[in-house]
Amino acid sequence: FDTRHNVLRSMPLPNLDRVTREGLIDYFDNSWTLYELLFAGLNSEEYFFRPPVHGLRHPQMFYYGHTPCLYVNKLLLAGMLPGPVNEYYESIFEVGVDEMVWDDYHKHDMVWP
Repeated sequence: FDTRHNVLRSMPLPNLDRVTREGLIDYFDNSWTLYELLFAGLNSEEYFFRPPVHGLRHPQMFYYGHTPCLYVNKLLLAGMLPGPVNEYYESIFEVGVDEMVWDDYHKHDMVWP
């Protein structure tokens, strides 16, 4: 947090050759806070679940869950988690953000958490 200007700013990318555990946690916390702020503007649950008017993308709920799912998948891959956190959530949020033909047909039928 930039106390001089009273704003939250993104931290610079950590140098992976010399980053500390504390530095990585600080970077994650900063990134996650900024991410949460993006979705704070959706002032009703309706806006999380309503499909976009153009029908070309997922509802915002998908994008809200996609990033945490990426973190979970990477932690699983690194052996830092013993198993899935929530297999159903991971299955619906792990698909790519870019639309695929196989994904186009059912994206608005999804049962979102």
